[in-house]
Amino acid sequence: MTSAADARVVAIGGGHGLAASLRALKRITPHITAIVSVADDGGSSGRLRAGHEQAAPGDIRKCLLALADESTVLARAVAYRFGEGELEGHAFGNLLLSALNSVCQNLPDAVDAAGELLQITGRVLPATMEAVELVATTVDGVEVRGQVEVMDTAGIDRVHLEPAECRPPFSAHDAIAAADLVLLGPGSLYTSVLAAAMSPGLVEAIARSSAPLVYVC
Repeated sequence: MTSAADARVVAIGGGHGLAASLRALKRITPHITAIVSVADDGGSSGRLRAGHEQAAPGDIRKCLLALADESTVLARAVAYRFGEGELEGHAFGNLLLSALNSVCQNLPDAVDAAGELLQITGRVLPATMEAVELVATTVDGVEVRGQVEVMDTAGIDRVHLEPAECRPPFSAHDAIAAADLVLLGPGSLYTSVLAAAMSPGLVEAIARSSAPLVYVC
């Protein structure tokens, strides 16, 4: 039986919920892979998405910080949010990830580069390689687009990601296949957990995994 310290854990979700799980997990095992939603379209992430056609960096930033030593100057800078001027509302970490994405021309490589800078425990991966939009359909058949709008809508019947051909990085498949535990959440079911877990290919990888699947409500 694998000891807790040697356990390979994959945690899937987004936002503050997944970050909280990661802070707890890093006290137990260093073998952590976070697979993070990039569907956020609000706040700083939404502005960067609109201006640069890139995947949302905000949830990735939160998870990188959760796996870093948050007392360091660099981590504090990555968490810093500008309070005035043209950058008002932007988190420096979101700007850094956006810049790294442009330099690396590859989102997983950009996130890995940020992880190396922050010397994180484990690894953070985007749930999809490209920008995606969360789309929901209500029980009345009304289509709702965007994470912010979906979050504010009652009576959700089903959700999906667009474009339909979006894919997770291959390393996400590998991490799930090797995992001793797959953890979902905590967080909003539609806008955090499913926004990450239902990436085409990721669903199948989770279904094939022999590891216990735990949903944190």
